[in-house]
Amino acid sequence: MEIFYTYFWLRYDGTPYYIGKGQGKRAFGVGGHRVNPPKDKAYILIQMHPSERAALDAEIFFIAYYGRKDLHTGCLRNQTNGGDKGASGLSSEVRAKMGVIHLGNKNSLGRKASAETCAKISAAKLGKPAWNKDIPMSKEQKSKLSVINKGKPSPNIGRRASAEAVAKNRAAKQGNKYRLGKKASIETIAKLKASHLGQNIGKKLSAESIAKRTATRKRNSP
Repeated sequence: MEIFYTYFWLRYDGTPYYIGKGQGKRAFGVGGHRVNPPKDKAYILIQMHPSERAALDAEIFFIAYYGRKDLHTGCLRNQTNGGDKGASGLSSEVRAKMGVIHLGNKNSLGRKASAETCAKISAAKLGKPAWNKDIPMSKEQKSKLSVINKGKPSPNIGRRASAEAVAKNRAAKQGNKYRLGKKASIETIAKLKASHLGQNIGKKLSAESIAKRTATRKRNSP
């Protein structure tokens, strides 16, 4: 019976820089790779799978999860999204076209990692800073994100916090004295006034807004 696995090549800070699917000694060899494996084999993580299809699916998922450096979506040096269709020997022109095609890639949308996989990812990242911490985004990256998100509604529109979330927020803020005793400068006050000047002039609250405010005041009244 053939045994297939997903392998992770890790940096010394524990973050992966390459993810692949293989069998036998594939995870420990240089052949067929565009990048070299870690010199210390302790930085090679193996995840076994019951079938080749399961290993391929895991490879696709983890590449999408960690993101690719060439697409400015993450920390991996992989140049394909994994799975059956590789991109060995493609020209730089074709790679550029693929980058445009995969912009905003939703390859793993709707897929959910198992509890075991989530636990492993959580343990690997625990206490480690994000790979892009303190790295400012380029104008090109900001432009791409703007194009991707243009016209998309906020994910929180229409959502209401659960009673549990509200309780957690209250507990977290209880006794918070972050602004206590602090006074805004004259410059800050002037900026706030300028930004709000004439905002509500001529505007009339809708019946729905009035009803919501009335209900809120009734709940908060002693």
